[in-house]
Amino acid sequence: MYNRGSTAIEPRGRIIAVALVAMVVASSCQGPYLARLGFEQARFLSRARPISELLSAGPDHDRRRSLELVLDARGFALDRGLSPGGAYLAVADTEGLAVAWVVSAAHRDRLEPYLWRYPLVGAIPYRGYFDRGRADAFARRLGGRDLDIRVTEAAGYSTLGWFDDPLPSGLLALDDVALVTVVLHEIVHTTLFVPGHMDFNESIATALSERLAVEFFTNRAGPDAVEANRRMALSLARSRFYDRLAGRLRTLFARAASGDWNGTRTMAERSVVYSDAAAEFEAAGFGDRTSFLAGQPDNASFLAAYRYHRGLAELQAWFERYGGQPGWAGHALGELGEAVADGQEPYSVLAGLGRGGVTPPDVSLR
Repeated sequence: MYNRGSTAIEPRGRIIAVALVAMVVASSCQGPYLARLGFEQARFLSRARPISELLSAGPDHDRRRSLELVLDARGFALDRGLSPGGAYLAVADTEGLAVAWVVSAAHRDRLEPYLWRYPLVGAIPYRGYFDRGRADAFARRLGGRDLDIRVTEAAGYSTLGWFDDPLPSGLLALDDVALVTVVLHEIVHTTLFVPGHMDFNESIATALSERLAVEFFTNRAGPDAVEANRRMALSLARSRFYDRLAGRLRTLFARAASGDWNGTRTMAERSVVYSDAAAEFEAAGFGDRTSFLAGQPDNASFLAAYRYHRGLAELQAWFERYGGQPGWAGHALGELGEAVADGQEPYSVLAGLGRGGVTPPDVSLR
């Protein structure tokens, strides 16, 4: 997700409502929820105009540069072996940055998301809505269960190639590095998607889109290569921080389960872990304590952020093996996809692939 009024990537919630609309096409048991998504998707597509048409209409300089940058990023992705299909050749007017809202939930006493299961894409740890009121109403209905719940704005989503996704117009307000990164992020989804493993899919898209953004801007004149490199390094640092926090939370919940703690003690101990993490977050220069997990330090908020930053160092090490080869990004995704195709847990497969001594890339926080 990208915050309103911000031109920087917001790592805590870059939410993409992946493939929910595609399921309407594929499912014979659509139900009211999927039917509503299909209706809203049709409205979204009806607002799309080809970028070539928008350029011929003579937009102002900043908008023209952004539109051309979208096409350049799309062509760059194709050259690096990714499969954009017909995505991002058009722009849909969304009258602002938010295009959808995502409701996610997690169990309070274990680091485990609440899952919804859908045809084709498997288990997904959120539900997407095109209307904020419907998202809030659904969140309230979940409130009766023993869950942490979060509603997050989403600036974009992917239908994994089922439709020729247009770019939401609000994204054109982002700075150049953020705009290119989100376009590349979405195209990674259309190239590789592992059903039922959203953490893996989103972290792959984060790692590869950031690496490709560095390469994209390095090949162009200007200061954006330094900024893209800085953001990639910051993302890696956040990932390591989140990996450590995930380990502490799992240890805490395992102790609670084995010690048969009551709920009050478990929540008190959890609050201490999150409070300590907020202090570490501030000390690391990621933001102040109040901005940690957007001021809502609970399992739903943490998993929503971690979903995009889990194990990025290992993923970057994998992509490092391929850099510089023709079509390298497509090759890297293809081989990674083949390795996890037999139903194994993706991160276990990645750990096995990484035992060859490959180290993460050396990037600077300058």
